Amino acid sequence: MKWLVIAFALLGLTLISVERFAAEKKLTGNEIKSTRSGYTVRFKAWSGSTGEISYKSDGTMEGKKDSGHSDVGKWWVKDDKYCRQWDNWRSGDWHCFHIFEIGDNKYKDVRIDGGRTNIIWMIK
Repeated sequence: MKWLVIAFALLGLTLISVERFAAEKKLTGNEIKSTRSGYTVRFKAWSGSTGEISYKSDGTMEGKKDSGHSDVGKWWVKDDKYCRQWDNWRSGDWHCFHIFEIGDNKYKDVRIDGGRTNIIWMIK
């Protein structure tokens, strides 16, 4: 009986993992553009910082952390990846990300070089 309970518990965890994985949809380049260009998004970074980024259709962006720090930069889409470069944040280095839809109007970005993940969601 004990083994049956354990088996059902493991099956339940497997189904939850499969459902969660299936719920994440990797965005195409056009989908990335349509969820960024002209929008302001709210973010929560892996470091714990939170704030907003406004993406303009001309490829520029403005970011403001809730702590009051702000920066400007540029963004672009290349080969179904979202790329960005801040003037000061992240030492001015550019990074590219895969974007995944993880829920209703909620997204996460995953750096293609294996860096940290941020959670972002739209607020327009």
